[in-house]
Amino acid sequence: MGFLCLQLTPVPGSFWIWSGTAWLPEKAPAVVNDLTTGGTTAALSAEQGKALQLAKADVTSTVAVASSHALAATDDGKTLECTATATLTVPATLPAGFRCQVIPFDTTSVASAGGALLNGATTTLTRAATANPLVTIVARASAANSYVVTGT
Repeated sequence: MGFLCLQLTPVPGSFWIWSGTAWLPEKAPAVVNDLTTGGTTAALSAEQGKALQLAKADVTSTVAVASSHALAATDDGKTLECTATATLTVPATLPAGFRCQVIPFDTTSVASAGGALLNGATTTLTRAATANPLVTIVARASAANSYVVTGT
């Protein structure tokens, strides 16, 4: 049997629920309006639902790279899987904290552009595919336009 809910008074949080035989006073369910305090049994407010929608991660985390690819802020947090010999260009404009991983194919070059420093130099680094290849590119927070490239 379902319940009918009715707000008879203008008092916030005051509701009456029809039990099938009588009207019973009931408190409105708790609503969480922030994402930091408990709320495991409370409803999420519409505003916090919007905040979660805007903050959710891009689920397309692995991107195929067939030849050349200039890294962009949209590559942050992604894995780039090279499907052929490729050159990845690292511009000096990526935000601090940028991080992506690369799975090389045969040989993959990581080249600096626009004054970007890779491991302290404007250079091109070559990474070869090995048994378990993984290259990581991280923008340093302590030095503008400076990136650390690690891996095979």
